[in-house]
Amino acid sequence: MSAEKTSVPPSLACASHICSSPSPLAPSPSRLRWPLAPNPSSLFLPLALLACACTGCIDFEKQTAVIVVDPKNDSARVLLLYEGFHAQNEGFHANANKADKEEWQKDQAILRTLFKDKQGFYLINPLFLQFLQEPPEFAKMPVLDDPEEKWRAFLRDHVAIPSASLFVNKQGKLCGSQTLAIHGLGKLVRHINDRLSEEFLKDIKPRLADEKKRGDDWDVTSLLRVQNAAENHYQWLRVEPGRISFTMIGSQRCLTRWKREFLNQFTQLELPVPPNAKEKAAPAQPSQQELQWKIDDLRYMLRFLSETALSIDHRRDRITIAVGVGDGEPIRLPCEYIPIPPQPSDGALLDYARTLQKRMTKDANIEELIREFLQVRTSRR
Repeated sequence: MSAEKTSVPPSLACASHICSSPSPLAPSPSRLRWPLAPNPSSLFLPLALLACACTGCIDFEKQTAVIVVDPKNDSARVLLLYEGFHAQNEGFHANANKADKEEWQKDQAILRTLFKDKQGFYLINPLFLQFLQEPPEFAKMPVLDDPEEKWRAFLRDHVAIPSASLFVNKQGKLCGSQTLAIHGLGKLVRHINDRLSEEFLKDIKPRLADEKKRGDDWDVTSLLRVQNAAENHYQWLRVEPGRISFTMIGSQRCLTRWKREFLNQFTQLELPVPPNAKEKAAPAQPSQQELQWKIDDLRYMLRFLSETALSIDHRRDRITIAVGVGDGEPIRLPCEYIPIPPQPSDGALLDYARTLQKRMTKDANIEELIREFLQVRTSRR
């Protein structure tokens, strides 16, 4: 799939999205992975402040993130595991048209940049791709004072990718793993919160001035509370040992509505509607495949909710969504999507991956990779 590239730095783009969505806690459908459905990544939109939408057709079926925060050294280690890479285009054919060939070159560039050059990563969702160093295939005309390049330069000062590898799982699907090392974590989080505050303030002014721009999801009390918090450098995003949280401020009316919309993502199952006798024709019914997708979505969400330490803390003037049990324990985020059927380009993508890494592990076990990652943490204690 593809998504248009943002023209603002990732932190601003995602902050603006949180602000401008009807509900700051529920992403608009345009940000969800196809097919449009409730998606685990939507629970961690604040984490996607490190990422931006980017063109290209690389997709994956599942990503597991394991995060270990080290407050003593103001750092964090992150293991990213990708399962089931696919490229959904026909550009690998010799007789493909120019546009498809260019997309195929970008797909190859993504794999190369992530796993050979170690200059990029996906965060939770295939839409959120972050380059530390933009590859030539994605480069655009240089612009003075380019906010995206400033953001990448800032990230390069705080994020490194010491290891990355491609492998094949027991189902024969192309997979990958990356280890991220984050240093100066406190400064990075403060920077993200500052950018969030800037975008909130920019968005609030027209809403306060024009009642029509508030819609049904904002009231003056909420806007004034958010404005005051932003002006006083509020910590919207917090990263603590064993816990990551995002807090939104507002009135009880708005907080309740936002929470309802957030939780409604888990119940969006549209069953066939019986025909109305007054109507000349019955409404269009979802296909059997569409119903199965929705049922699978609910199964994935139930598994996600049962396996993830997710909490919602609703107070008088704020609501906090957090993941992790705290106490310095590793934070594990399993984000599973609908399985992608075999694509015509799967073989060509695997062949290209072998040019990046000649010795590729077969039948790799995800849980074993996670245990190895956490053993490094244990040995350092």
